[in-house]
Amino acid sequence: MLTVAGKVDVRCSIEDAWDLFTRFSDIARLIPTVEDVEVDGEHVHARVSTKLGALPITSRVTLRVIETRAFECLKAEGFSYLGETIKEQIKKDIEGVAKDSAGRLFLHLDLRPTDQDGIIAVVYTADVEAKGRLKRIYKAILKTKVPDMMEQFAQNLREELERVVEPVAEVAEALPAPAPQARA
Repeated sequence: MLTVAGKVDVRCSIEDAWDLFTRFSDIARLIPTVEDVEVDGEHVHARVSTKLGALPITSRVTLRVIETRAFECLKAEGFSYLGETIKEQIKKDIEGVAKDSAGRLFLHLDLRPTDQDGIIAVVYTADVEAKGRLKRIYKAILKTKVPDMMEQFAQNLREELERVVEPVAEVAEALPAPAPQARA
């Protein structure tokens, strides 16, 4: 099994983090390489694309939420399979999805308070069971691409959750005062 795990400390409330993570299409867009996302209830369908050297790699991912504990935990499972670009590169005419081109995914997200006031920890794990050609491709991606992808995801997550929104009162104070009206 191949595993990607990480932890991101974010300055926000646990409620704001939970709100983001229950909007599956919004959180998916923060993940580098995700190109298209479609949400159908608790099912998420996405297209993920990267390059391995000069070779474009496209995977289709389908996930289903299997467990939620509000403000604590979210788990999903599903599968991924190689997209059309790899089929073209290896010049095979494959009907449907080849058995060595599909893998099972298991995702786990935890939101944890920290000792620091106003900081929560987002802890995530993604496990992939893959065989044959797909396992070799995923291993190469883990070795060469994942460190940068995890760093970019952490940055995207922080930017999304730590956005400073000016309170309405401060915005109102910044607006010019209305011109005095003449009395009749």
